[in-house]
Amino acid sequence: MALKIGKLTIQDLPAPPPAVGIGDIKSGDDLREWLRANMIGQNKAAELCGVPPRTFRRWLAGQPPIPKGSLELLFAKISGEIGRDA
Repeated sequence: MALKIGKLTIQDLPAPPPAVGIGDIKSGDDLREWLRANMIGQNKAAELCGVPPRTFRRWLAGQPPIPKGSLELLFAKISGEIGRDA
């Protein structure tokens, strides 16, 4: 369905990704899907977590498990709770 405003027509937008909390990420696949839904690259996510890209790739592969503190830091930086470098 489209919304008409005067001569403009606005098409339906896809639904935003579902809200995901830290507790919802149980595996590397969950994290990978969350990154994809939020359009965040692996290298950027690694940078935000303060770890080398290789470490982040290992987390995505499930070895070792993703540390909860790193997920908390990533979520906080993405949500703007922690200031970003200018």
